[in-house]
Amino acid sequence: MEVSPRRIRWEPVLVLFICTAADAQVRWETCQFEVTATAEQTNTVARFPFKNVGTNTVRILDLRSSCGCTTATLEKKTYQSGEKGELTANFVFGQRVGLQEKTILVQTDDPKTPTTILKLRVHIPEVLKINPPFVFWKVGEPTISKELTLTAGE
Repeated sequence: MEVSPRRIRWEPVLVLFICTAADAQVRWETCQFEVTATAEQTNTVARFPFKNVGTNTVRILDLRSSCGCTTATLEKKTYQSGEKGELTANFVFGQRVGLQEKTILVQTDDPKTPTTILKLRVHIPEVLKINPPFVFWKVGEPTISKELTLTAGE
C-alpha cells in the first residue's frame, strides 16, 4: 500500500489594528483624516482625539510615521483612566501633488490593542502642469525650438 505525502500549505498572516477594538482601553474618535488642500497651503495639520476608556493607565510607547514629511506629537505619553488626549500630525507637502496617503503607527502598552494605525489622506491640487515636464537638446542636435504646454490648475 502506498501512502501519498500530505502537503501542508502555510500562508503568512498579517494582522493590523486599523482602529481599536470595542474592549480596548484607548478609543480613537476617528482613525482617518481626509482633506483637500488649497493651492496656497504648504502643509496640513490633522488631529486625532482619543480617550482612555479602560480602568488602567495607558502609556504611548512609540509614534512612527510612514514618511519623513509627516510628524506626530502628543502632549504627554501617559493617560489615566477616563483621560482624554489628542495626537497631532503635521504633513508638509513639499513638491507632492495629487492624493497623498500617510500613516502613523501608534504603539501602546494596552495589552488588548497594542498597535493602531491612523491614516492621513490629503488631496493636493496641481497648481501648474508642464507638458512635457522637461525638454533637452542632444549634443550635435540642431538648435531648433521646442514647445512646452503650461496649464494652470483650478
